[in-house]
Amino acid sequence: MSRRLNSTTTIAGAVYTSVVTGVVSGGLFAGDSVVSNQTGPASDVLTCSLGLGTVSGIYTVGTITFA
Repeated sequence: MSRRLNSTTTIAGAVYTSVVTGVVSGGLFAGDSVVSNQTGPASDVLTCSLGLGTVSGIYTVGTITFA
């Protein structure tokens, strides 16, 4: 499956949010729109941006929808 995607990430308060949208350009879901919404805690990101630590990973929960 190939795809072209647009991604937006934000940090509001202590919540990291990532939204990915696009259209599948080939394979089983060709022509379908895809939306992925992911959220997770941003405490490690905020600590890193203040120069007080590093980010070993960001764990999120979300959904992926094809339509």
